[in-house]
Amino acid sequence: MNLSKEQLDNIQLLAGELLSPHDIAIKLDLPVDEFIEACTDRTSDVYYAYQRGKVEVKHTFAKNVVKYMKLGSPKAEQDYTRLEKLRP
Repeated sequence: MNLSKEQLDNIQLLAGELLSPHDIAIKLDLPVDEFIEACTDRTSDVYYAYQRGKVEVKHTFAKNVVKYMKLGSPKAEQDYTRLEKLRP
């Protein structure tokens, strides 16, 4: 799948907003099956754009959890436990 930089940037943005590959394909008017396949192909620019978007949201969440843990928030400690479960 050969996409422009603008399309890849949009994929990253939408992945960071937690849209699924299916929903992103629909929103960007891309062939759904081909896009979903590209999202699992580690040699594809689409894969990396999608993963970068997901990583950005995880990073933001993690930074906020740490920030609130330092302030003594019990909720942040619960969120940290959930965050740890997301790690491979």
